[in-house]
Amino acid sequence: MESGVPISSADGVGSNTGVFLLGNISKDGSTTESHEMGHTWGAVKGTADGHPVDKDLRGQGQPGMMNARGTIVDPQYQYDPNAKPGAPGGTLNPDKRQVTQQDINYLNLDKLKYDQNDKAQLGSLSNIAH
Repeated sequence: MESGVPISSADGVGSNTGVFLLGNISKDGSTTESHEMGHTWGAVKGTADGHPVDKDLRGQGQPGMMNARGTIVDPQYQYDPNAKPGAPGGTLNPDKRQVTQQDINYLNLDKLKYDQNDKAQLGSLSNIAH
């Protein structure tokens, strides 16, 4: 949980389980489902929290799908475009994320082990019950 607010989460990078909270996914345009799916597919593996290391994206334009809540972004991607960066309302509004080429790169598709039918397993099986 960030800032004491309950949020949806995967059980780990590459796991096939997690929790979706209705308050995070109930409105049109939610990106939470896609973000958490990226975790289950193994996106951003090798980082401490399964998110991109850079938490200050000012001047870098469109935040990617795997950027976490709390990331500092350009004003148009904040909860409140008029808020001071990092202050309440001055961080990434997750509904402003989009899939970028970097998000696809985070999946490391070139490092998967493909079989003779060109199929590979993306993520793993954790089977944690909630």
